[in-house]
Amino acid sequence: MIETWMPFPAHVMDAYWNIVMYNDAASLVLGLSTDGPQNCLLSFFTDPRYRGPAGNWETVAPKVVAQYRAAWSERPEDEGFQAVVAEAKSASEEFARLWEQHDVLPGGRDSKVVEHPLVGTLHLETTQLRLPARPDLAILLYTPLPVAETAAKVERLASPEGQRESAYPVAG
Repeated sequence: MIETWMPFPAHVMDAYWNIVMYNDAASLVLGLSTDGPQNCLLSFFTDPRYRGPAGNWETVAPKVVAQYRAAWSERPEDEGFQAVVAEAKSASEEFARLWEQHDVLPGGRDSKVVEHPLVGTLHLETTQLRLPARPDLAILLYTPLPVAETAAKVERLASPEGQRESAYPVAG
């Protein structure tokens, strides 16, 4: 399913928000890679490749923490969640401050704005699907919203030409 979602981004994450797999579009559009943290929460707060493109980071950060708290609240005694939260608190004062607010927001559908260095602003709808057969996994599908020619931009990034441009960006 992840590969058939091309040319749009899709990835699978476990209960702790560790990336399990992703398609090429998720790499090209969202910056997912095997370099750096493989945890979406830690990446969001510590990796400039993920933080920089979030055009409205200050607005999104509290939602991200509240969504992680919702996932954690299903199994608050789970040592895996405790380890991720402890690492995030020690790595990011912003995360620690937001975590202490105790906000909870279930995942599901959301919108995401990405400031991509090659194609500009992208507006995506995020849909999180839980798998009944594997409740420890979630599929995240990103669908372009009909704003700012997002679909065409994402399709360009996923094209062979776009992939070459992403690998060797031209300084502007």
